[in-house]
Amino acid sequence: MSNILVLSVKRIIVICQFLWKIVLCLIFAKSVSAERIPLTVLADIDYYPYSFVEQGKVTGVYTKIINRILQDMHRYQVTIQAVPWKRGLKMLAQGKAFAMYPPYKKRVSRPFIDPYSKPLMKEVVSVFCREDILAVKRPRWPQDYYGLTIGLNVGFIMGGAQFHKAVQEGAITIKEYPNNQSNLIQMLIAHETDCYMNDRQAILWTMQYLKKKRPIKQIDLLVEGTAVSVEYGHLGYTNQNLEKYPFKQHFVNQFDQILGELELSGELQTIISQYWEEGLIEQQ
Repeated sequence: MSNILVLSVKRIIVICQFLWKIVLCLIFAKSVSAERIPLTVLADIDYYPYSFVEQGKVTGVYTKIINRILQDMHRYQVTIQAVPWKRGLKMLAQGKAFAMYPPYKKRVSRPFIDPYSKPLMKEVVSVFCREDILAVKRPRWPQDYYGLTIGLNVGFIMGGAQFHKAVQEGAITIKEYPNNQSNLIQMLIAHETDCYMNDRQAILWTMQYLKKKRPIKQIDLLVEGTAVSVEYGHLGYTNQNLEKYPFKQHFVNQFDQILGELELSGELQTIISQYWEEGLIEQQ
């Protein structure tokens, strides 16, 4: 009987130890969850189809990528907030925002952003013009576009050093509008600009969107000129007011690590490809 009693006691002890481990795990999980760091990441509110708001929700292919990465960043409770591009840049410059996507890497003109994440995806910047403007062949950028007015999205920096020098010298005029749609409309209908420079995919998608949502017969008179450059979108972090963000280096490292793993596994390209395919189906 004593042996049976000893065995029973041992079993009870083992069971208690097992149950206690479960309790500790639950307590730890609750503690970790309670200690998740809340922070806000800004997104461009009007950069279709990469980052924009639709039916009150932030979406776009960059948003899809960012959300996938954040799924594996369990230490953080991240809210994505869409803001106008120039306002977001100002918030980064003042240290009022932690990070924003998707800036191109422009260290000289944006010294308040450091570091930039690994590239999220590649964008080919092109210039599109009305058909009458490209009746004359213009293969060289920017020399063949001297004397013209180029439309840009507000706050966007692109076109290269020679282009910006030409603008400063008055050889090329630029006009800025809030988004892709307004740029295309001002060029095609109001003739306030001759060409529009932006990411090629963004322009093509916006053309399709306008054909479906706001029929503009002049859209068919839009012709692609020359490719200007290749750029990469990033998550850009403020380097101001850093006492507010003591976790910054950990976030930066973990974000890049997960992004690298997604790229290596092929999942990153799958996210991008699926987004393009689904979007084209919706526009048909």
